[in-house]
Amino acid sequence: MTCGAIDSGMVERGGHHRSSLVEDMMMAVSVKWLPWGGPPEEDIFVAFGLPRSDFYRRLWRYVDLGAGRSHTDAAAVRQLCQDSLTKRDVPLG
Repeated sequence: MTCGAIDSGMVERGGHHRSSLVEDMMMAVSVKWLPWGGPPEEDIFVAFGLPRSDFYRRLWRYVDLGAGRSHTDAAAVRQLCQDSLTKRDVPLG
């Protein structure tokens, strides 16, 4: 079973975004792979069932709006998302 099958996304309550287990796992994988420019595309698909661009868009939202914004490595992961999405001219929003 991949994490993508769980795909609950972030839940908004009272104007606040709460992360799901999937976003927490995406953040952990991204932090682990930061020194190498992020996780390999194949690993993203196998672990989360998402294409690379969807993974980084979702992670971007998590770091920008969700619980991930308070993570110690939030700025580095936000930069990773931006670099990964703009590298292939993929719109962020």
